Amino acid sequence: MKKGLNGANQETVIRKLNPILRDFANYYKGVVSKKTFFYIKSRVWEYLWRRCKRRHPNKNTKWVRKRYFQTIKGNKWTFACKIYDRRGKEITITLYPIAETTIERHIKVKGNVSPNDPTLKEYWDKRHQKHGKSYWEIDE
Repeated sequence: MKKGLNGANQETVIRKLNPILRDFANYYKGVVSKKTFFYIKSRVWEYLWRRCKRRHPNKNTKWVRKRYFQTIKGNKWTFACKIYDRRGKEITITLYPIAETTIERHIKVKGNVSPNDPTLKEYWDKRHQKHGKSYWEIDE
C-alpha cells in the first residue's frame, strides 16, 4: 500500500483502493485467477489491519475491529465506513471484495466461422451482445 495513505482517513483509503482492486479484477477475471484474488484479498486485509493497529496502539483488538470493520453479508471483517452523501443521507462504503469476483471463461469461436460471412450475422451479433453486457458492468 502507498505510504501516502498512512495518515488518511478510512473513506480516503477506500476510495483510493477500490478503483485499483476493481480494475485488476475486471482485467484478470477472464483467466484462471481465483487463487490470486484470494491472495490479494488476504494481503490487503493484512495491510489494513496493521494500519489500523498502528493508528491506535493503545486500543485492544475488539475496539479496532468495531471501529474499522463491519459485518456485511455475513463477513465480519469488511473494511467499511459510514459517510453522508450530498443529500445528507448516511451510506456505507466498503472495500471492493476482490475475492468475490466471478471468473468468466473465454468462449472460443467455432472453427469455420468468419465475421465476414453475411449468413452468420446473427451469431456474431449474439456473441458481441453477450460480451458487451459483461464488459461494461460494474460489480458493486
